Amino acid sequence: MACCCAQPATEVESVTPQSVFDKEEAKTEPGASAAKEPVTDFAVVLAKSGGQALGINLGQKEGGNTIFVESISESGAAATYNAGAETDKQIEIGDVIVVNGCAVAEMLQKLQEDGDADITVMKAKRSTITITKDVKLGMDLVYDQQKSYLIVKAIQDDGSVKTHNAQASKDQQVNVTDRIVAVDGFRGIAKELFDKLQASGSTVELTMLADPRA
Repeated sequence: MACCCAQPATEVESVTPQSVFDKEEAKTEPGASAAKEPVTDFAVVLAKSGGQALGINLGQKEGGNTIFVESISESGAAATYNAGAETDKQIEIGDVIVVNGCAVAEMLQKLQEDGDADITVMKAKRSTITITKDVKLGMDLVYDQQKSYLIVKAIQDDGSVKTHNAQASKDQQVNVTDRIVAVDGFRGIAKELFDKLQASGSTVELTMLADPRA
């Protein structure tokens, strides 16, 4: 795993303006249903009948206390489940996997065993953040060249990310252990993402995945 310091250039500011709705537009029409609450977690049994593989590649968070979805195969129990599931209850890259009552090592073992997998899926927090750079970005990043994300290892005290966080709402902040999965809309392997970040201009758009329990 490589460890790198991203230090590009220019100024910070990144608060997404909040929409303001007219009171009349905001009123709920008679008979209209209330807005659906977003799904944060759900239980699912992944059927591995007939020798079908789980079909999920799992990553382990630094410290070893969390496993998350790195990729989903086109075939396998997870793909079969997703094909019939509601959109907000599909398993996605970045989601955290929990096997009820198990520590991480036991979870990994159970998921590899034959038989159906009874799991809880915790939806990753997804956000797209625009950062204006000033002198340097101010993030320490680590990555595995074969993976498709960068991990935020530390946030420096004198960089654009620190300034951005001081101005941004909680769901628009960059935090340690967050994963960067796209830079200015570009997705690729980790080294490509890092190079794209280094070459970015005065502003950079980051697509982030965060631990839902953070």
